[in-house]
Amino acid sequence: MSQGLRQRQQELMQFLLHGDASIIDHVVVQGSVSAATRLGIYRNAYQVRLRETLDTDHPAIGTYLGDELFEQMVGGYRAQHISAHRSLRNYADALPSFLATAEPFCNHQQIAELARFERLLMTAFDAADGPRGTVQALRDIAPEQWPGMVARFHSSVQLFQSDWNVVPIWQAIKAQLAPPEATPDRAVWLVWRNAELLTEFCHLSPVERVVAEQIGSTADFSATCEALLEILPEQEVSAAAVSTLVSWLEQGLIGSISTPDTHP
Repeated sequence: MSQGLRQRQQELMQFLLHGDASIIDHVVVQGSVSAATRLGIYRNAYQVRLRETLDTDHPAIGTYLGDELFEQMVGGYRAQHISAHRSLRNYADALPSFLATAEPFCNHQQIAELARFERLLMTAFDAADGPRGTVQALRDIAPEQWPGMVARFHSSVQLFQSDWNVVPIWQAIKAQLAPPEATPDRAVWLVWRNAELLTEFCHLSPVERVVAEQIGSTADFSATCEALLEILPEQEVSAAAVSTLVSWLEQGLIGSISTPDTHP
């Protein structure tokens, strides 16, 4: 790329982001439309496109905030975050962090959590495809191989930890109902894309949470059982771990199961 072209691109970006009109002398006038008018149209279209991206990616946030606060959010986010990729798919990746630190949104932490949940739904939906394990694969494992057995989640599975009741809030908004009042509610959820390409999520029990954390760290079955000893009697541990794995295999959450002789 020539130095002149790079400079023109930088000048155009400065105009789009900050209104710096240094680029105006390099804009061709066509007919009765002035260079300033042409630049203004382009800048407005750029700003509108960023707003549309935030609105499309986070419809629940838009509804939850209402028009005035949503526009305030859009303006504040656009001022701090430029689009750094050719695709706008990742433009709002930093929105949860922005909402957790920017006034007045940071005074209501459920807003940032709601945005984070919406982004995890997108991440699960857009995840690369991958294999799904089967219950039969679990049954085929020889008894002596069980301690070293390692389960891995399907590529779309995301772990969502919340401190507020944001999932019920999201569900109410999705159903076009008035959302419940925000209340503290520590919970852990799994989010994934099923075999029919639909996004699902489920609340995790304490046992499921331990198993999910162990799978996420690629721990083997013996380590998972050891972790479960913190919350279950010893005689219940193995059955609880196996039952959880079977349930998740049936739901398509497990991508693969391997034993020491087949570990990648």
